[in-house]
Amino acid sequence: MDEVQNGGFAEDALAGALFALEESVSLLAREDPETQPYRSKYEASDRLEGVADELKHRLQQHAAGADAGRDEESRQILEGVLAAVETQRGLALASTDLTADARRLLERSIPALQKPPGPKWWGGVLQQALNQAAILASNSGEHDLALRALQQAEQLYVSSNNPATPPDGTYQLTLFYLAQVHGLRKDSAASAEYCAATLRSQLELAAPDAAIDVDEWVGNALGLAEYYLSEDEHAACEWCLHAATRVLKLATGEVEPGAGEGVPLTAPRDVEAAGAKVDRAWLRLLEQRLLTGALCRDRGGDGGDADGVGRLGSVPPALHFQRISLPAEDALPWGRKAIPSDFASARDIFNAAMRHLRGALAYFVLDGFVTDHFELQMDAANLYRCLSRYEEDPKRRAAMHGMRAKVLAPLCDGNMNPQHFLGIIKSVHLECASALRDQSDIKAQVGDAAGAARAAATATVHYKSFLRCFPAGPCAEDKPARTSLDKVAEDVEEEALYLRTLLQHVAVVQRVYAGPGGGNLADLQVALTQLKWAVAYAERHKVPGFEQEAALASEMSDLLEQKIDFLVRQRARAAAS
Repeated sequence: MDEVQNGGFAEDALAGALFALEESVSLLAREDPETQPYRSKYEASDRLEGVADELKHRLQQHAAGADAGRDEESRQILEGVLAAVETQRGLALASTDLTADARRLLERSIPALQKPPGPKWWGGVLQQALNQAAILASNSGEHDLALRALQQAEQLYVSSNNPATPPDGTYQLTLFYLAQVHGLRKDSAASAEYCAATLRSQLELAAPDAAIDVDEWVGNALGLAEYYLSEDEHAACEWCLHAATRVLKLATGEVEPGAGEGVPLTAPRDVEAAGAKVDRAWLRLLEQRLLTGALCRDRGGDGGDADGVGRLGSVPPALHFQRISLPAEDALPWGRKAIPSDFASARDIFNAAMRHLRGALAYFVLDGFVTDHFELQMDAANLYRCLSRYEEDPKRRAAMHGMRAKVLAPLCDGNMNPQHFLGIIKSVHLECASALRDQSDIKAQVGDAAGAARAAATATVHYKSFLRCFPAGPCAEDKPARTSLDKVAEDVEEEALYLRTLLQHVAVVQRVYAGPGGGNLADLQVALTQLKWAVAYAERHKVPGFEQEAALASEMSDLLEQKIDFLVRQRARAAAS
């Protein structure tokens, strides 16, 4: 602030203002007791208010001609110092319960700071004011107003600094806030761009007295990786994961810094948690690569028809992290290279994913992390499902579907409270039922009728468990006489899912009956009752998206009823003879 020239007038007022500004910085850095959390901030505001009053008095004297001979430039400088003082007051109050006062002060001081001429340090004060005004506006839900303030702050810095100069801390906050506000405005692409710029600037600015918060940096890098994965940019996602992995390993001492890697880093607050989160992110990327390949094969391709995958051909400039060692860009799986084309490449991805799965599960155990553990086990089931699309041998393919159900078996023991985890219970039983139905289909195709019936019988157990989660349906506690047509769910998608699952259950029951050991005719009769209920329910409620299945259910009901009549007559003749 020593650049301020007062032009020979109001020396005491200017000197007092500069002293108060410097003193307020020290006050705001204090840690206040919990009983008086805003004490230092209030004190800074009070002192600055006194200085502001003195500056206003001098300006009134100038306007009245009491300071005759003072030039216009000096008056503007005095107004600018007043604006700087009020800005600092606003910054002090922004972290208290007086945010409305803070916003008023900032909005009043910003226009004055934007008027030339002024010393260079005014730009830094103005940028802080714009940053804080944006935060207050965004906290009030005025995201467009916040964005305009941040864009002004960004332009202010860009226009007054050498592009080759590493960004300062204030501009780094501008980038960070831009990422947040764009995210709140649902502009994911812009949010990702500024998130990347923030990560890069943090690496460039890191110093012994300004070490990078590893948990925050790695967390943001993982969030950025998630964005690129959502855009099917697998290579860019992998680049972000390499960066997160490298920073974490440097912070924990797992690897020695390479040439030019002397980045000051804080230690992670929980090393195991941080590592598990990185493992989970790698798992999701590899799982998505397998899934994309499986979908291509379902369409009759081998991965080469994945035209929508990876429009980027190189790492975006904002992701050029100069101070950490990362793989060569051409080593990344750009475009179609991310998609496995045969079983061998799919197996390699599967095995890598399973290693990361084990790392994540070691931390996200069931006792304490129910939802995270469930999601990871569902990831495991999905990995087996996707890999099965590359397997030609039907026995091995059937075994993979069996593994889908096996990894979820510990979650089916009935120990989870349905009042708290009903959604998880539904998902687990439905996935197990689907896996065993797929296994049964494969066994039936290769002539293994007994194996198909066994898998189908186990599938019915899970179908029943899923259907019983809906008290209004006909399957509660296996009471086929229930005829209530009350809605099973208010959500139309869940309602349609229930009805489709009911039809699948009926089909599987028929496969069990068709097995070598035969089956219980009573089970078929229960299935018929459920099928008729589904037809009546669909007719009454006109469930959206279920029209075709409703027609199919009606046909199935007629056929099953004819089949049961035939079986009853057949048994009667056998008994009579």
